[in-house]
Amino acid sequence: MNTPLTPKQQYWHQHLQQADGFEGTLADYARSQGLKAQTLYQWRSVLRNREMTQVSTQTVFTEVSQPAFTHPSLVVSLGQAQMEFSALPDPRWLSQVISGE
Repeated sequence: MNTPLTPKQQYWHQHLQQADGFEGTLADYARSQGLKAQTLYQWRSVLRNREMTQVSTQTVFTEVSQPAFTHPSLVVSLGQAQMEFSALPDPRWLSQVISGE
């Protein structure tokens, strides 16, 4: 379940997005905007925790089967990371990796 951000959360989320593209540290961005750096750090933590909580409540089903080819046997892409396996890994471990547990 993905609940929408409150107006206050949206305000700080927008600042954090702008800070990501800023040429400098989060503290430098805060100074440039007349904000307290500590406040930005706190909101970054709050919004990341909110994001992690919502992601961790989602159920992910994964089926692992032996592919017909031999090199590599399995390729798992997660974002920009890619893992190649010459043999199938333990399905429970793979499920944990994919779900981020």
